[in-house]
Amino acid sequence: MKSREDTLSEFRKKSQEVQELPVMSHTINLVSKQASRESDATITELTDTILQDFALTNKILKMVNTVYYIKTQFSGKITVLSRAVYILGLDHIRNAALSLMLFENLQDKKLARELRSTLINNFIGAVVTRKLASSLDNKKVEEAFLCAMFFDLGKIVATYYMPVECKKVKELIAKTGEDERRASYSVFGISYENLGVELAKEWHLPAQIIHSMHRPAQASIPKPTEAEDVLRGFVGFSNELCSLIIKSSTSADNWNKALASLLHRYRNCFCITVDDVSGIIKSSLKELEEYAAEYNVGLEDVVFIKMAKQLLSLKSAEKSVEVDSMPTTVEEKYKDIGGIHLLECNLNISGSKETSESLLSRGIQEVANTLIEEFTLNDMLRMILEIMYRGVKFKRVIICIKSARDNIMEARFGFGDNVFVIMKNFRFTMEDDSDDVFNTAINKGQDLLVNDVNDRRVKGRLPQWYIRLLDVETFILMPVIINKMPIGIIYMDKENPGELNISSTTLRYLKTLRDQAILAIKYKRK
Repeated sequence: MKSREDTLSEFRKKSQEVQELPVMSHTINLVSKQASRESDATITELTDTILQDFALTNKILKMVNTVYYIKTQFSGKITVLSRAVYILGLDHIRNAALSLMLFENLQDKKLARELRSTLINNFIGAVVTRKLASSLDNKKVEEAFLCAMFFDLGKIVATYYMPVECKKVKELIAKTGEDERRASYSVFGISYENLGVELAKEWHLPAQIIHSMHRPAQASIPKPTEAEDVLRGFVGFSNELCSLIIKSSTSADNWNKALASLLHRYRNCFCITVDDVSGIIKSSLKELEEYAAEYNVGLEDVVFIKMAKQLLSLKSAEKSVEVDSMPTTVEEKYKDIGGIHLLECNLNISGSKETSESLLSRGIQEVANTLIEEFTLNDMLRMILEIMYRGVKFKRVIICIKSARDNIMEARFGFGDNVFVIMKNFRFTMEDDSDDVFNTAINKGQDLLVNDVNDRRVKGRLPQWYIRLLDVETFILMPVIINKMPIGIIYMDKENPGELNISSTTLRYLKTLRDQAILAIKYKRK
């Protein structure tokens, strides 16, 4: 058996001799194209592309969290990937992509298969984590996915740099029945888990990523006390769920008993039912199949895919298993003005205080840091919209800017479903005597919520261009006013009526981001 020190020393030596972890060719090509000077791809598009590959995500975060870059940031380590992309610049992103080795260029084809299998299983865990976080706390979706991408860092790098030893681990598991943690320790003198933690620390990865690598050992996971514990709970549950699916039998009764045990183990972390888990598995499979089709990645023989499909084909449990948790209640105190609601920060959320520790709050800090640096207005507005979009998980977010030539507000930037097509026709004339909701918002300088577009009091105040263009049923309008003059308006929507009952804290963060956009515009006008 190797010693811990020998393993770490050998890894450092091999990582210097061997090229970086491989990344799929489609990602390199796409990132290179999006990061070229000729590309008009938004930071969000580029961020989404980067997140699809472990190796490229790893390289970008390592680069942005080096001592040099950390010193340039008053808030410390960078935790929002889009911010990392913004800081490094498109040239660095392109060079990072081009410097990575491709799967198909691996000389050892057997190693390529082993590494592919490890990376795919890791990616599946990250997708499930993202779906779980989306269903429970949609303000932590990007961070949860990112933490899950690094959950098996130790096993991934060991598979690439030390394949002979990894083979011994698998043989030991098959021979003795030991779990992977003990078997990897027996061979390497350090478990895969602790190897990943050590490497993450050396690479200056953010604390929440490192914290999420630790497997919870308790029979019952304690209630989260910090934001990092929430993320760790998402990652831990999702990976245990994936292992449970892979090892499960086709018996509905056995599956539900095993799942009930897992839900009970995490009962202090979140409230979730068997039906919720089925929905998460189903949506995860859909995303994985779409990913496989788009990037020509064969997933037909992946054990998780096979077993998950079998489980979904079984009859659902007779009764959903509810997990004890304090319910969250929302007291609605919007000021109703004829079906349109004047947004004021007066909602009260009882229960968890995690809303104040969301991506929105960190995004605000990172925008504040950028405001004292050199920035372009376009990049700043994109960043602010991206934080709003991801922080609240709107269906889409669009900012309109007043035309310099005439009295028209027209879409400038946006994120979300089919947004680039919609923006082509997202424009309206500013009229002082119009009482439609868009003109009301900019003329009175009020933040407005349309909770249900089908409300008879609201229908008559929706402009025809909007009715023809959009199919959502609830949206928010936040005007951008400078010196009492309307300069722009931010539009945010969701699919179904009543989905925008956001908390007072979240509303305050959205207003702060809008105010930061105003500061950026004022600064660039000087």
